[in-house]
Amino acid sequence: LEAQKIYSTKDIEWVGGVVLHGDTLDQQNLSTGTVEVDDVSRESAELYLQGNWQQNHTQLVAGARIQNDSDFGWHTAFKASASQSFSADSTSWQLRAGAGSSYRVPNLKERYYVFDHSNLGYMVLGNDALTPETALNANLGANLRIEPTKSDWLYQVDINLHYTKADDFITTAVDVDASQDAGLDISVYQNIDEATLYGADLSASAQDDNWQWQLNYSYLVAEDGSSQRLPERPTHLVKASVTYQFSHTDTSLQLYGLHEGNVSPSIGYSSIAKDSFTTLNAVVQHQFTPQWQARIGLENLTDEHRSTEALLAGAFDARPIAARRLYLGVSYQY
Repeated sequence: LEAQKIYSTKDIEWVGGVVLHGDTLDQQNLSTGTVEVDDVSRESAELYLQGNWQQNHTQLVAGARIQNDSDFGWHTAFKASASQSFSADSTSWQLRAGAGSSYRVPNLKERYYVFDHSNLGYMVLGNDALTPETALNANLGANLRIEPTKSDWLYQVDINLHYTKADDFITTAVDVDASQDAGLDISVYQNIDEATLYGADLSASAQDDNWQWQLNYSYLVAEDGSSQRLPERPTHLVKASVTYQFSHTDTSLQLYGLHEGNVSPSIGYSSIAKDSFTTLNAVVQHQFTPQWQARIGLENLTDEHRSTEALLAGAFDARPIAARRLYLGVSYQY
């Protein structure tokens, strides 16, 4: 339940509000009758206030949030950001920067839920000993937009540098011993006392009436307080897609590729079988009417998937669990 009020003065737009939130969770295994989660719940109340000042091409935003959680008590978070825009002819720039603190309470899924996909080869288990995560964050970025006057093409380039210093960082890690005993990938939510994450995100795109090209590259360093890499995070992440919108018809074809390189293993593996992989996906969509849409796609064309033999041998395999998958979908939007 949320209530919000927007109030404008001569120079500043103020946004304030209150959020009341509640969760409950029960879970029962219908095949065995076992109660896996027995009536757990949490409630929270939040107050927030943000001020937005804008003058010509300069913008400053600052805000604060106060939260009281039924299980973890009171906490506050603050953020501030600034941006400056420039333009000349068909080119426009934007520079931006921000810093602040953040606070995240573990939800009921992370604390209690038993996500059992044994038929697909994996499980994710909650951890009721989790504590809230706090962090200090900073980012610096720039965006370039080029729209030539004598062309239908639009070009954009965006770069963002980010830094996070976190305490009690919430993540998942593979329980190697339990995975080997069960012959499954068993991951468990956990807190890491200290974590530092920093890196850069770069994206470039080009589009006209028919074509849309998109390329994203992320470089990430993620370490705990002992300078050990956080588990199952790629140093290099590349996403690329090309979409063609057919003229005179509401049909599009998209090819989408993903590459993860130098993925860090969880603690406990005796060796690394594969720490990089590439997948390719394709999808065709058709809009029959404004309400009806159909799509057919093929995921993981290269059939890259995790090796059961590597898991049983105690070797880390970063590839996805699911193999090649063909799907057909129909959606209706009223």
